[in-house]
Amino acid sequence: IEGIIHTSKQITNLVGNLLSQGAKASNITRIITEINDRIVRKTIQFAEREFGPPPVPYCWIALGSEGRKEQTFKTDQDNALIYADPMAEQEDSVRKYFLEFTNYVKESLLKCGFPSCPGDIMASNPKWCQPLKVWKKYFSQWIFTPKGESINLSNIFFDFRGIYGDFSLEESLRDYLLNIVKDQRVFLGYLANLAVKNKPPLGFFKTFVVEKSGEHKDKLNLKIKGIAPLVDIVRLFSLEKGVRETSTLERIESLKIKHGVVKDYADEIVYAFEFLMLLRMKHQYDQVIQGMMPDNFINPEKLSNLEKKLLKDTFQLISKLQDILIERYKLMII
Repeated sequence: IEGIIHTSKQITNLVGNLLSQGAKASNITRIITEINDRIVRKTIQFAEREFGPPPVPYCWIALGSEGRKEQTFKTDQDNALIYADPMAEQEDSVRKYFLEFTNYVKESLLKCGFPSCPGDIMASNPKWCQPLKVWKKYFSQWIFTPKGESINLSNIFFDFRGIYGDFSLEESLRDYLLNIVKDQRVFLGYLANLAVKNKPPLGFFKTFVVEKSGEHKDKLNLKIKGIAPLVDIVRLFSLEKGVRETSTLERIESLKIKHGVVKDYADEIVYAFEFLMLLRMKHQYDQVIQGMMPDNFINPEKLSNLEKKLLKDTFQLISKLQDILIERYKLMII
């Protein structure tokens, strides 16, 4: 595992080189995703050697930004495991195997610098290490009886992407999800509500609205106020139209021909997303090389005039898309 740890530590240098060469954010995240995926696959292969062949087929899935191939610097482990439905008499032994297996992978990834998820959304949590039939039950419960927690979970889990194992399990779960979700206006309305909750931080005269006090005084949260609303809006449109892709940019590409709103705004959304991701990446890179923990808070006054203009344009686009959602879903925004 020492070789993997060394590879993991090289990511910061790689990002610095790519930024200095003027690479697009999507190209940088694609390379980071490929490296991270290889690290995860390698640790899983070590676990297979340690515990012997799995008793039933399984698929290791990435969730959240990892599932969308949009990771920047190393974020928390967000993963889960789907395994094939075992025979009744096998259930206990299969569960025991996979819980030991996933715990081994979690500990290996910790050594490689991937911290545990604070919310424990990891395959090592028995709740998220389940046979296919249980995953289908989870998804149907979240969609047909939506509640606060289930809406938040669906936003994380519905970006799932298979990384290793039997990908037919991932495909089967995606088929099931897209089949049951597309006409569920109540559930989709909840997702729409979440997508419009965080308004872009622009004041009446198009001035930036920043934190007034505390450790983030004079700063704004680029992730919560900019990136997340775009990701949420595009995910919602993708669920409406049965799009299989998980990354935001791939979803937009697929939606261009399927969704009227995206067709009208596709180029603007892509440009805005690339801009926000690059701004965040540059900010986090500067923090990492200074030995700081990377965060999402930027001071807009420290941006160039061009960056300020582009950021305002991006926030105005997000507001426009949120207004479209409010109208489409007749949302009562409080």
